[in-house]
Amino acid sequence: MLIGVLSILMTFVFRAPVLMFGFLFSGRLLVVAPLLAAQFAAGVGPLKMKLWGRTLAIYVLFFGMLSIAITILVPGSQSRWDQAMQTIYSQWGFPSFVPQFHFPIWLITVPAIPIFLIELGFVITQKTAFLATVKPPS
Repeated sequence: MLIGVLSILMTFVFRAPVLMFGFLFSGRLLVVAPLLAAQFAAGVGPLKMKLWGRTLAIYVLFFGMLSIAITILVPGSQSRWDQAMQTIYSQWGFPSFVPQFHFPIWLITVPAIPIFLIELGFVITQKTAFLATVKPPS
C-alpha cells in the first residue's frame, strides 16, 4: 500500500494525469489528495496492527479494484489514456520524432489485480492477528 502512495506522489512530481474509473484527472489535487491520504493510512494502519487500518485497507483495495474494472469497461478509456500520453510527451518536451508507445489500457491496469488480491488476502486472513492487538475495555 505504501508503494502505491509513492506511485501517486510520482504523478505530482511528473505532472502526470491520474486514471481513475476510466477518466483522467489532470487538476487532480482535490481528487487525488483524499485517495493519497486514505492509501497512506491504509498502509500505515496495518503495519501498526491497527484494526481500523485493516478495515480501511479492505475498503481502499476494493476501491482500487472497482476503479480498474470500470476503467476497462467504460467506453473511451483507451482514447483518454492515449490523449494523456500525448499530453505527457509534450509536457516533458519530447521531440515530435520520438515515437509514442501505445499501451492497451487493459495491459496497464489488469496486472495490478493480483497485487490487490494478495494484499486483500493478507488483511482478510490475518484478522485474528489484528483482533489480538485490540485491548478489551476495562
